[in-house]
Parts: sequence; structure tokens; C-alpha cells
Amino acid sequence: MLTDGSSFKVVQGESCAPTGKIFHKHMEMDSTTCCPYTQKDCSCNLKDDDEVLFYIFFYFERGYLPVKSVKCTTGGALIIHGTQESYSAACHEANGVSKEVPIVEAIEPAYYY
Repeated sequence: MLTDGSSFKVVQGESCAPTGKIFHKHMEMDSTTCCPYTQKDCSCNLKDDDEVLFYIFFYFERGYLPVKSVKCTTGGALIIHGTQESYSAACHEANGVSKEVPIVEAIEPAYYY
């Protein structure tokens, strides 16, 4: 969760769903959402251990950042922490293991919502 009132949008980057059905959610502080691995917009193989790419669009009070990306496995949770000055990501996997994952620069996808 971002603790400074900022928000972000998460867009599934490797979906098998048609473009109009790709998973995307705008997230506010303290909000949660689910991208069920039992649906093609979240997991191409409908398994709880596929690696997927998520694009992250940060909306900070002092402006936007270039698009970022992070990889997690399906069946778990992507958790974004911090503020505009210092933020990080963690993946909580279906097997109960949590690990920090890098947030990296990304090329903006041709599609996003």
C-alpha cells in the first residue's frame, strides 16, 4: 500500500484474454483486488504458479512516473509499499512464501486502460 495518498494502476501484461478483457485495476491506498488465476485474463494456463508480468502506472500527488513493471506468480498477491520517494514491491505466493521483487523500468504497452 502506498502511504502518501498516491495511487497506481495495475495492468496484466501477458494475458491470453482479448484486449478489451485484460485485467486492469486502479488501486487507492488500503485497497485490494483479486486477479483470479482461474480466469484467462490473469493466468494463461489457469494455474496458481504461472509467472506473469504486471505493468504499474504510479499516480503521485506531484506527478506521474514512467511506467514500471514487476513479475509475480499467479495465485498469490502483488503488494506495493511506500511513498513517491521510496517504494517497493513484494509477491506473496500461493504456497505462502513472500519475497521482495524488483520494480523495473518498462516500455509502455501499446494498450492500457
